[in-house]
Amino acid sequence: MTRAFAVALAVLALAAGADEYDELVLDLGDPSWNVREAAETRLREACPAALPALKAAVDDPDHEVRWRVRKVLRAVLWTQLPAVADPDVAELVREYADLDAVTRIARLRDFAARTQGEGPAGAFLEKVVAHDVDRKVRREALDLVLARNEAGSAERVERALAADRSASAAWLSGRLALAGGDLDGAAAAFEEAIRRSDGDQESRRELAVVLAESGRWAESGRRFEELLAAGESDVEVLSGAAECRLRLGRTDEAAALWRAYLAERPDDVARYPAAFDGLRAAGRLDEVAVAAGAAMRRFASEARFAAEAGIAAAAMGDLAGAAGAFEEAYRRTPAPAGARALAAARLARARIAAGTAEARRRELAAGASADQVELASLELALGDAESAASRWRRICEADPGEEAWRTELARAVGRWNSPEGVG
Repeated sequence: MTRAFAVALAVLALAAGADEYDELVLDLGDPSWNVREAAETRLREACPAALPALKAAVDDPDHEVRWRVRKVLRAVLWTQLPAVADPDVAELVREYADLDAVTRIARLRDFAARTQGEGPAGAFLEKVVAHDVDRKVRREALDLVLARNEAGSAERVERALAADRSASAAWLSGRLALAGGDLDGAAAAFEEAIRRSDGDQESRRELAVVLAESGRWAESGRRFEELLAAGESDVEVLSGAAECRLRLGRTDEAAALWRAYLAERPDDVARYPAAFDGLRAAGRLDEVAVAAGAAMRRFASEARFAAEAGIAAAAMGDLAGAAGAFEEAYRRTPAPAGARALAAARLARARIAAGTAEARRRELAAGASADQVELASLELALGDAESAASRWRRICEADPGEEAWRTELARAVGRWNSPEGVG
C-alpha cells in the first residue's frame, strides 16, 4: 500500500467518523429519552475524537442538545484539576465549566500569574484555548499562552485549532498567525472564520485591518465598506474605510465619511477628535477649521476644540484667527498647570505670528493684576528670557508645589544662558 493511499484511507475514515458523531449529536435531541441517553454515552466514550462535533453544537438552538453537549464536554475536559505545585492555585479552576465567562477569565489570569514556568499549568491554558465554549475566554487564554512563551506551545495550540471546525477556532488561528507576524496566514484564517459563520463580524473587522496592514488596499476597502453597509460605523471602521479611500485616490469620499460621522451626532463630543484627524488627512483644513469652530461654540468648556481651531487657522494662514482661537483656548484652561503653560506658550507664538505680541506684552505689564503665566510665556517667546525667568521664579515662589511652573522656570533660565540654577 502506498503512503498516499494510506493517507487517503485515513482521511476517509476520519470523515466517516465525523459524520457518525454529527449524527449522534442530532440524536441528543431525539424525542426518545433512551435514544438521547445512548447518544450521550457513545459521544462521551468516543472522545476526544468526537470533540469537534460536540463543540460545533455548543450553541445549538435545541436546549436539550445544548445541555447534553455541554454536559459531555464538562465531564471529558474539565473534571480533572491541573497538577500544579500549589493545590490552592489548582482550586482556582475547580468546576471550571460551571463558572461564567467573566469569572473564568479572571480565574485564568490569576492562575497564569501564580504558575509561571509550570508545565501542567501551561497545558491547562492550552486546553482552554482549544476547548472552551466562549470566544472571549479562548482569546484570553491564547494571550496568556503566548505571554508564557513556553517551548512548543504555539505549535500545539495551532494543531488543536486546526482540528476545530468552529468559526471561533478559525478566528483564533488568525490571532495566532498575527502574533507570529504572518499577515497572509492571518487573513486566510479570518476568511475561513467568515466562511464558517457569515455573521462573524469580529473576523470581518480583523480581516479588513490585516488586509490594510498588508497594503492590500482594494481588498481591505471592500471589507470595510461591507462593515459600513452592515451598520458598523464606529471610529475603527470609519478610520479604516477612510484610509483605504485615501490610498485609492478617493479623497473626496474619504472626507465625506467624516462629515457624515459628525453630522450624525453633532452633540457627541467624543466624535470630533477622530473627525479632525480624518479631515486633516484628506487635506480638508478648511473643514477642520469650520468643524472646530462649531465644536468650540457648542462645547463652551472644552479648550481642546479652541486649540484645534487655532491650529487649523494657522495652517491656512489666518494668523489673526489663530491668535483669537488660542486666546480662547487659554481662557478655557485654568488647570492643570502643565496644560495651562502649554496653552500660554501656544498663545504667545500665535501672537508673535499675528504681530500683536509686543502690544499685548505692554498691555499686560501695565495692568495691576496681569496674568503672570501669560506674561511670562509671552516674554520668553519674544526673547526676553531674563524677564521671563524672573517672572517664572515669582510664580514658583507663590505656588512652590507645582512642578509645571518649575519646568517653565528651568526652560527660561536655560534660554537666558545664565549659571543661575533652579532653587
